[in-house]
Amino acid sequence: MPEREPPPEKAQGQRIWAAPDLRHYLLALAGSTPEQNACLELQHFPQRIDLSPDWHQILDQMRTQTAVDGVEYWSFIGVTAQHDRVMVMRDFIRGRREDVSAEEIALAGRRALANGITHLIGDIHSHTASLIERMVLATDHFSPADLYGLLWSRVAPATKVLVGPNRNLVVCRSKDSELLPPMMNQKTFERLWEARFRWEYMLGNRWGADFEIGRRHSLVFYEGKPGQPLKEIVP
Repeated sequence: MPEREPPPEKAQGQRIWAAPDLRHYLLALAGSTPEQNACLELQHFPQRIDLSPDWHQILDQMRTQTAVDGVEYWSFIGVTAQHDRVMVMRDFIRGRREDVSAEEIALAGRRALANGITHLIGDIHSHTASLIERMVLATDHFSPADLYGLLWSRVAPATKVLVGPNRNLVVCRSKDSELLPPMMNQKTFERLWEARFRWEYMLGNRWGADFEIGRRHSLVFYEGKPGQPLKEIVP
């Protein structure tokens, strides 16, 4: 992503981020280590994020490919070794109707490294939906598996972007986020939350589990229609 202008001074507590503010924060995330948590505190995330034309182009490209092929796509967000560029792989990994396999995600990681992305700070994936699903179900939502990916380790990518048929969604880990216990694997986490919100899932309400996981683990959610700013979702 060709955004080369010098980043502005970080304004903690700033309620609206322009594109350079977002770039500055993503570059800072590349400095995260098990000992150094580069995420912002929950109270310092903005209420609105204005995306650059480059970001909108990437999200729209993934949305279009998903609509044409009827499968999910995946790409990593990363930073170069010099910590001077935020990059997204444009040759998205092609998955299946309802998921992208671990092998395919590993391939995306190798492609990113081969193209100079040495620090993986986030990822983007798409969701599919039939016309009826778009009308009846809340298909644009994160799954427990998506949120597990933020919470299993301090060095796991701290930002996830979901490209849905009708909107873009973002979820971010914060400095306040409590990580999962080491014995909690992804399958156990998924079964726990899917069982707890079984009836809501059956009725098409997929956000109940997301918001409860977010509340327990101090995550922040954003949503925005294609081409529009991202606005914080407050349950």
